[in-house]
Order: sequence, then C-alpha cells, then structure tokens
Amino acid sequence: MIVMLLPIERGKRTCGAVLRVCALALFALPLLLASARARPAASGEGAAQQSDSPAPPATKEILEQDPRALVELSRYEIDCSDLAAKQPKQTSSGAGGHCFELAITNLADVAMSAWGVVVERDSKGSRATTDRGARSEDCVIIPRAPQIEPGTTRRMRLGNPDRVAFKAIVYRDGSSVGDPDFVRLMVENRGRVYDRIVEAIQKLRAAIAAGTTPTQLNIEFRELAREDVPHAPQPGEFLLPTPAVFATVSMSLERITASLGDPDRDTTAMNRLISQLLDDARRIAASKPPIANHPLNPGEPR
Repeated sequence: MIVMLLPIERGKRTCGAVLRVCALALFALPLLLASARARPAASGEGAAQQSDSPAPPATKEILEQDPRALVELSRYEIDCSDLAAKQPKQTSSGAGGHCFELAITNLADVAMSAWGVVVERDSKGSRATTDRGARSEDCVIIPRAPQIEPGTTRRMRLGNPDRVAFKAIVYRDGSSVGDPDFVRLMVENRGRVYDRIVEAIQKLRAAIAAGTTPTQLNIEFRELAREDVPHAPQPGEFLLPTPAVFATVSMSLERITASLGDPDRDTTAMNRLISQLLDDARRIAASKPPIANHPLNPGEPR
C-alpha cells in the first residue's frame, strides 16, 4: 500500500486532482496485472507454463472405486508422444490418434506392490479380430518398478488401445483389490521368476565347484536365455511381464570374462553374483501372498 502525504496549503484543488489520479490507478491496476499474467515472459517462462498444461482429457472414467484404491482412466485425443512432451497438439479429425493414461491412487495405509489391467485392440481389415494383452507392474520381481505408497497416485500412459479394463491390485501385506484369478496369476508369475533364479544359483554354484570358467558357463546360460521365451497364450490367458533372469546372468558372466580372466577373481565375482541372486530370491520368497512351495533356503530345489 502506498501512502501519499499532501501539503495542506495546496488546498482542495490539489487533493481533488490526486484523488482522481488514485481512482484511475485503482481501476487500471487489475487490468495491468491481468495483462502481465497473460503476456509470456521474454526469458521463456511463459512457454514453460504453457507446456505444463496439456490438453484436457476428452473422457475420464473410474475403473475401480474401493475404500482402499481409486483407479481412473483418462483418454486424450493426442498421441502419447505429444502428451509425454506436454505439447497439446490435437490430432486431425479421423486420424485416430489418442492416448490412455491410467491413474492409481492408494487410499490404504499399506503400499501397493503390484497392479494389472487388460488392454484390447481391434484389428482393422477384412477379418476383424480383437487382441487382448495385460499391462502390469510388480516391484517384487522388478525392483525398479515403484511401489505405490499410501496417499500417492501413480500415473502411467498405456498407449492407444481401444479399451482398458482394470483387473487387480496387490498390497505389500498380501491383501488385494479386484479379480482373484488375476491376483493368482501375478503370484504364479512371481513363482516362475523365483524358479529361474534358483536354477541360476544352482548352476553357478556347480560351476564354481567344478572349476568351470565364466566363459564356459556362459555358453549354457546363452542357450537357456534363447529357450526362455514366453509360450503363446491360450484364449483368455494373459502373459505378464517377467524379467529375463538367464539373459541377465549371461550378461553378468560376459562382464566378468571381459574384466577379469583370473580364476580366483572370477570365483569371487561369481560368488558376488550368487549373493545378488539370493537377495532377489529371498525378496520374492518373503512377498505376500506367498508363492507356493518355496524353500526356506533359496538355491535349494523346490
């Protein structure tokens, strides 16, 4: 607030003129402020503000509403690449470009460890078919996949399928929301990853005991990685993302071979790799809901 002090001797004429100027300033100030907000800054601040406001979704629906979870699906009439860049460039009429964004909000007091949805895509052509697939994240088998903490929302772009259906959420304590059959599918997927890790540990231990070099052992793991391909899903069956355990071990053995080449140091590096795999196996074995028939000591046969 600006306070103006006027000499008394200048009289009413001066006061009247000043009052008119003040009234004009008070009237013009909101317009000036609004104009300043609307005008982009020369330093590029205006462009940044614009890019933070992509086009609003054309549709938004609730896929699941539960006391412990809220799952929302937004459809944007722009390509996912434009949405990722926060560039609201509308697609031309009939172009078919769109992007689905999934938002999962954890309303429970325990973290979410896994979630899954089913996406459907209609084929265009003389023989109309519908392809169905699963999209999921599971931080138990893929540690870089973030768990969803209580009170937070995770947003994921799903591409441009024709339809998206919510299936299930699994919490750290073993409780779940959604389709029990899909929850069972996620737990079975954890068990398959566990089995591959246990097999890799056993082969590494046997190689160390037999004096097998990393180069020789890697021949076997390369073959295991080639054979470890997903089978074709049966009708109504879904394949969930699974880490390539054998391929990962093969790459680790290649790094050991390239950097070491000394038998004692090779053995130390292979034991370190076993320790890392044991950590992964123990994490899966301790997860809830529990995987079936896992041993107390990972690395032993199930």
